[in-house]
Amino acid sequence: MNDFLKQIKQRKQELRAELARLTAAEKAYMSAGESPPRTSRAGVSRGSTIKDEVLETLEGEVRGLKAVDILERIQPAKPGLSRATLSPQLSRLRKEGKVHSYEGVWLLSKYPVPEGLYRSADESDDPEIPF
Repeated sequence: MNDFLKQIKQRKQELRAELARLTAAEKAYMSAGESPPRTSRAGVSRGSTIKDEVLETLEGEVRGLKAVDILERIQPAKPGLSRATLSPQLSRLRKEGKVHSYEGVWLLSKYPVPEGLYRSADESDDPEIPF
């Protein structure tokens, strides 16, 4: 039992030392006037809004993505994100003029829609966002 307690105390000391090093590194970084990068393994910023994550996910996707693919890419950073939560955010982004959708494919507004490939979801009779 004593050996086990010694191991615990030793590990706590190691962790405290590591925490002190990390805290010092954070202070040095912050004093440089920059905030630390906050990205997940998927490259999506943690702590950002769903709309921000959608915009980041669509960046560089000149042919766009289907909503289900957007959802799949964002879920590592937002595990509770569902289709029901994503759909209103896509609609808001469209109303804000930041994205457009064509036959279920979502693109940033700065990217043109390849002619003849898609029909605008904005012009369709179906108000539902296709997945």
